[in-house]
Amino acid sequence: METRHVKRTCSLILISPPKPTVTLQPSWTQIYSGETVTVRCEIQGGEGAQWTYEWRRGQVNIHETSSEYRINRVTESDGGRYSCRGRRSSSWTEWSDITTLRVTGRLNTFHSF
Repeated sequence: METRHVKRTCSLILISPPKPTVTLQPSWTQIYSGETVTVRCEIQGGEGAQWTYEWRRGQVNIHETSSEYRINRVTESDGGRYSCRGRRSSSWTEWSDITTLRVTGRLNTFHSF
């Protein structure tokens, strides 16, 4: 009887989730007080998945878990450096690059009659 030894190898491939991107709507970074701003966390290729989001402005966590953070009547204190990350199951993405929101005083409009 012939004995054969079979060597099996196993590979573990870890695929990390894509890095999110923070976008602003309106899409410019200079916003006037009183405007409405939506900050979005977009994960490329993550459509259709159940994600939970974590937000930061500077080093402070924001209590928002959806992919959009809407600020009605933005004030200068809402300005800052925004970043986000997403979690699916127990796996977190890395933090996004920072997007800076700058809020300045009200835009004055003048009407001439």
